Amino acid sequence: MLFPPESIVSKSGQSWKFGAGVAVQFAGLGTFYWCMSGDEPSPLLALGSLAVGLVTTFASWFCVKCERCGARWLWMAVSTQSTPDWLPWLGRLTECPKCGYGGDPTTEQPPP
Repeated sequence: MLFPPESIVSKSGQSWKFGAGVAVQFAGLGTFYWCMSGDEPSPLLALGSLAVGLVTTFASWFCVKCERCGARWLWMAVSTQSTPDWLPWLGRLTECPKCGYGGDPTTEQPPP
């Protein structure tokens, strides 16, 4: 489990987005290392793996968001919290800091 069950990211069913982003970033990093550590380095493939990592990072920042107001929680975390604090801060969120959405689709419906 990436986030505690009471976290807004978990309650809104978006922890998979964060997990997928981290997995693709590590795959890109591993591919980069593999490309550059062999007998014949492949700079083109290495640059491609770096590009995938960067795109995934930015996509993650914009995809983990409030279903009601669109606040980008992951971006809020990395842009407002210090380096060691952004992930715990995100895990402690129980509602959207902008609109108060609790993330429970059975009790709260986002506007159409």
